[in-house]
Amino acid sequence: EGEVHDWDAYVRSRLASPPPPSPTILMQERYAHDPWRLLTACALMTRISSERVKTESIAAFFSRFCSPSELLEVEPSQGATAARGELQNILKPLGLVDSRIRTLVEI
Repeated sequence: EGEVHDWDAYVRSRLASPPPPSPTILMQERYAHDPWRLLTACALMTRISSERVKTESIAAFFSRFCSPSELLEVEPSQGATAARGELQNILKPLGLVDSRIRTLVEI
């Protein structure tokens, strides 16, 4: 009950209009079409200066976890499940892995 099966359609149905174009090229603009992706990308980018590391890690994260529902299937209280191990490996180049996972789950 209340479960969203098509996350992209759900998000797009609630957007007032496409985000306005910007003269600067920021990584956040790549994800501005989806509020969850934008907030998640911003949370993952904190304290990272390497553009390459941010780009690769965030792309890998979104290729594996396309929606909040997929991320929430990896519950921190379950210990070392295969999906949690995969998430840790994706986030490892960013550092602060446990803190980032807590932040993502709280989002």
